[in-house]
Amino acid sequence: MSSLSSWHRRRNLADRAFENARRKNDAEPSRPAALDLFARYGFDATTTEQIAAAADISPRTFFSYFPTKEDVVLADYAQRLERILTELAARPDGERPWEALRASLLVVATDYEAEREQLMLRFSIMAQCPSVFARNLALQAGWESTSRPPWRGAWVPTPMTSHRD
Repeated sequence: MSSLSSWHRRRNLADRAFENARRKNDAEPSRPAALDLFARYGFDATTTEQIAAAADISPRTFFSYFPTKEDVVLADYAQRLERILTELAARPDGERPWEALRASLLVVATDYEAEREQLMLRFSIMAQCPSVFARNLALQAGWESTSRPPWRGAWVPTPMTSHRD
């Protein structure tokens, strides 16, 4: 079996509940309502019942979109990761891993200016709420083990290793 096939299989096994929430992200109404409530009243003071009422959905429907209240804040993480991986896959063969990663991240980062207000709110919530920050770290840690593309035997850096180029 090719390393690419096993790589895709590992990615498909990762955090299915969060991935399901991401797929529904574009169609569901609760995320904008939640972010508005968080901005007005704070993350901890906002309940899932308030979010559901503001979005005109039931609390049960809210939880079909998001496993936890923290996941509302981080709902587009899986989508961003997928975009980075798509960009990485499109990089030319033989390109050094750091160069490919840098180029891929720069493409994805162009969205950040358009989403500045939303991202600032997200970072503010993470800075004030340990549970959201912890969920953020857990999602990012999952990326390392499930999203590492096959680099044709090249050394792939991790946070625990140093740059060797």
